[in-house]
Amino acid sequence: MINKIKYLIIILFLFCLHNYCQATIFSDLVSYNDIKIYKSKNFPNKLIVWGKITKVKDGDTFVIGNLFNARLYGIDTPESKQRCLDKDNNEYNCGIQAKQYLREVISPNNMVICLINGTDQYGRYLLICENNDTHKSINKEMVRNGWAVSYLHNNYKNDEQFAKDNKLGMWGGKFDIPAVWRRNNKKK
Repeated sequence: MINKIKYLIIILFLFCLHNYCQATIFSDLVSYNDIKIYKSKNFPNKLIVWGKITKVKDGDTFVIGNLFNARLYGIDTPESKQRCLDKDNNEYNCGIQAKQYLREVISPNNMVICLINGTDQYGRYLLICENNDTHKSINKEMVRNGWAVSYLHNNYKNDEQFAKDNKLGMWGGKFDIPAVWRRNNKKK
């Protein structure tokens, strides 16, 4: 994982040299446009990325600084085409609702600070993020408000239970767990 991050830093550096852009490289920091990558003091084998989310792809996937593809670690949100039922059994697009809620959580200026926790099978960086202004955990807020489920490592199971108990977000009606929905709706 660290080798992949070092590779990204080298690519950023070479890109800047080739394009004559302003990049700052220190022993523990790389800065390119609106992205800064540096070593974590609390987690010696991890890196931190700080930057502006420039595109929200869905409820758990986004781009930082137009080049850093990322996914929120430990959570799963509905897919963009996924439909759910509300408390009155009316169908709605819960994937779009999750995407909209992520936009709200990262507001007002879309700046985030994230711990890089590996990569997924698509090459996206898995991040644990907080809003740079409010210092609230984005991953936790998505689960606690019912627009994501705890995924794989169950880091957010207590937050998921809170959303269930209070019928927040998707838990206010009926829905398929996103991983189940993906498996049942694979392109054939």
